[in-house]
Amino acid sequence: MSIIKDPRKLRRVPIKEELVEITGDYIKAVILQQFIYWSERTKDYDQFVLEERLCAERCGYDYNAELKNGWIYKSAEQLSEETLLGLKHTAMRTHIKVLVEKGFLSERTNPIDRRDRTIQYRVNILAIQLDLLEHNYVLDGYSSPIDFETL
Repeated sequence: MSIIKDPRKLRRVPIKEELVEITGDYIKAVILQQFIYWSERTKDYDQFVLEERLCAERCGYDYNAELKNGWIYKSAEQLSEETLLGLKHTAMRTHIKVLVEKGFLSERTNPIDRRDRTIQYRVNILAIQLDLLEHNYVLDGYSSPIDFETL
């Protein structure tokens, strides 16, 4: 019998049924979940949540306000490795593009340094929540954008 002296920590990737439902496939669901994971770990997460809440209240769910908080950077290669999907750069970008088109992610280049072409992403929690509600799901760990008590 062989004893492992330094076992490495195994990685796990959740596939959430509710995200598969709104994205259309498990690959996009895993990618979106990874973006949600990282958005919760940004240094300005509290401001990110507050900004989402204020936008929802102020604009009745349809908002075009400039969003300043919650932006993250992940390269396609990093995402591929973290999600265990093993996708090539172009395939990962194709999936991300669909998530942007669906409104689940926003993307931008560095607004401070215009020469920096690094793409930053921001999860649109409100858009995800509203789409989930249409499919009778909720986003685990987030309060509902709709007060069901008043309906």
